[in-house]
Amino acid sequence: MRPLDLCDTYLLRLEAEHARVPSIYVMEPELIANESGLLPHVYDTGSLCVSDLGDFRPGMLFVDTVLPWTLEWLIHYEQWRATGTWYGDGPDRLDGDSQADVLHPYSPEQAPSSVRGSVRLPAPINAPSRPRRASATARSTTNARHR
Repeated sequence: MRPLDLCDTYLLRLEAEHARVPSIYVMEPELIANESGLLPHVYDTGSLCVSDLGDFRPGMLFVDTVLPWTLEWLIHYEQWRATGTWYGDGPDRLDGDSQADVLHPYSPEQAPSSVRGSVRLPAPINAPSRPRRASATARSTTNARHR
């Protein structure tokens, strides 16, 4: 997928099970962490955090939900790589504390073998298993990210 003409093209893997929120992985190109080994809005498995809990329900089409949310995540990722700021949670979350809240460590050893090596990061140091939720304003602004 290529979110915009100026963006990279990404090879994604979508894993879905009946009645469960699907998982999205970036297979290529490798995602690049900041100098502290952190990426915004990823789970410790390497799956992208693209919506809030409850946003995706069984029966919803991926083309209407998870895929557009993933494209939006990729656009924000590229902006973050260029500027060091994650704009995906809305203008009320651009302060230093909010920016720190969206960053999450990831260890490639914890990823399923099918995606191992698709994210180049050092091992986490006593990290929470999930990033934190955004404010209600930010969720409505960004089509709801799940943290």
